[in-house]
Amino acid sequence: MSNIMLRNVMEDDLPVFFKLQQDQDANHMAAFTSKDPGDWNSFLTHWNKILENKDII
Repeated sequence: MSNIMLRNVMEDDLPVFFKLQQDQDANHMAAFTSKDPGDWNSFLTHWNKILENKDII
């Protein structure tokens, strides 16, 4: 069996996450979505809060 390891999110990951957020089928199925999946500034503000919060693992 292979071991899987998770790592911390890095700022370089954000463009990939943003692209995934724009998937129309995923947005249709998701229970919680952003108001505008194409709004980079809102996305970045949200993720900066997460990345700056040292209480989040």
